[in-house]
Amino acid sequence: MGVDYAAVAGRRTASTDVPRIPPGWAPVDEILRGGLKRRTISTFIAPTGAGKSMFLANVACSAAAHGFNVLFVSLELEADDVFDRFDAYYSGIDINDVGKNRPLVEQAVASQMQGKLRFKFWPTKRASVQTIEAYLHRLASQGFRPDMLVIDYADLLRSASRYDAKRFELEAVYEELRALAQENDLACVTADQTNRGGM
Repeated sequence: MGVDYAAVAGRRTASTDVPRIPPGWAPVDEILRGGLKRRTISTFIAPTGAGKSMFLANVACSAAAHGFNVLFVSLELEADDVFDRFDAYYSGIDINDVGKNRPLVEQAVASQMQGKLRFKFWPTKRASVQTIEAYLHRLASQGFRPDMLVIDYADLLRSASRYDAKRFELEAVYEELRALAQENDLACVTADQTNRGGM
């Protein structure tokens, strides 16, 4: 039947007090008024080689360090490569040196991780939004419910429908992701690549 605007006017202020999930980068936290909102999808756009995968790893680690549960889905990099990024975030050790400093990395992770950070890999274009949704249901049956879903990257997901133009396929994927975020009450974060003209 919809919502009576006047009846909820006083309660709307309380809904703005819902904790936001900080990406951990002060300028972005400020722009987002404290962090990412649940039931939304946030996309960071940058050209090739700008550090999108590292940024997404940092967003996931920041959320877990602040006590949120995170599901990190990779459609490109395998676990060891992503875990090196996580290790570098928590330890402050250069990504090329984390392997030589395992005890320091383990200590840093144990002292900073307040939430849970789960990783799942699917090969490029093998998973769809429906695949992720089914996986979320399996995780929920095991007691894990993420507050944030990080996808590296959304344009590597398979669309449920085929289109002549890639932009229509990408639009469908993003619409499905937004619905997934809304239905599962989570913040969805991804990145997308663009060229100079796209910027």
